[in-house]
Amino acid sequence: MKEHTAKDARVSVIIPCYNGEPFIGSAIESVLSQTYPHLEVIVVDDGSRDGSEAVVSGFLNDPRVVLVKHEENRGIPAARNTGIRSSRGQYLSFLDQDDSWIPTKTEAQVSMLDGGSTSLGMVFSDVVMVDDSGVSLGLAQGREIPRGIGDMSRHRRLRALYLRNFIPLISVLIRRTCLDDVGWFDESIRGGMDDYELCLRIVADWDIGFIDEPLAAHRVHEGSYSKDTERLVADAPRVMDRLVRQYPFLEDLRPRRQARYHVALARHHRDAGNVIAAREELRRATADDPLWLMPYASYVLTFTGGIGHRLLALRRRLRRHGLGTTSPGARSGHPRTTEDDPSK
Repeated sequence: MKEHTAKDARVSVIIPCYNGEPFIGSAIESVLSQTYPHLEVIVVDDGSRDGSEAVVSGFLNDPRVVLVKHEENRGIPAARNTGIRSSRGQYLSFLDQDDSWIPTKTEAQVSMLDGGSTSLGMVFSDVVMVDDSGVSLGLAQGREIPRGIGDMSRHRRLRALYLRNFIPLISVLIRRTCLDDVGWFDESIRGGMDDYELCLRIVADWDIGFIDEPLAAHRVHEGSYSKDTERLVADAPRVMDRLVRQYPFLEDLRPRRQARYHVALARHHRDAGNVIAAREELRRATADDPLWLMPYASYVLTFTGGIGHRLLALRRRLRRHGLGTTSPGARSGHPRTTEDDPSK
């Protein structure tokens, strides 16, 4: 059988790594196990101080694997951009060091991009959340992905994405011409919203496609970057304000988006046991968007102690597993976005 090399790559997979020794090997293996063979794996070691480099070096005998190093930690957006500069694929994907893909991800997404119009800039899917043992915690987005997302106008899709980030970066495949057109990752965004900001730019100017099955797994663990909500949403006001200036038709959604920002912080404080701070954020959410009922209900539940906390946790688990949230044709029926649902 012919040995595939990086020169054969149509797909470039970029994996930023910073002190990722426990998981980086599994992430690389999930890419090398793809049923689509014409790919390269570019691991960008962003100044790790653990044994990450040694783990990655164990894969360098595979001609598809490339290691690029930053001498100092420069952040995830910079690491992703370094990977893009080193890549040669027609399509690009991004995987985090502690996450993984199912074997058919790349094949399914290449097929969709190859068979679609050149205006189709990106395809994505939902992802499964798993714990350290690989046990499923449910879908990351589930019902949050709008129905008929692939058939919406760009205007409507951008409004939906502005309200809620439903595109997991580890699930995407992006056409290089699309990425070059909208620009790469914004390295000034260090808090974790760089992927969301990029997807907003893509959705504004390009068509996107959705594959209705989870094609990746996001690992939730104590060191998970995505668990640090306060850092994750730190850049939200700046990113959202900049987008409204560029697309004024989003202005009417600003109150709900600002309220969501405070609700996310409230959840962060509540989970950390700081109920007073959680109530203050929920109060700010109701001031931003008085017609949104959810912050009021969450505020009341902060007075019920552990019972309220458990009720909210149960609600999240049910939503992740899609219980009672889907109906026949949910993905192919009439478009329905989060802006249409007053309970969101």
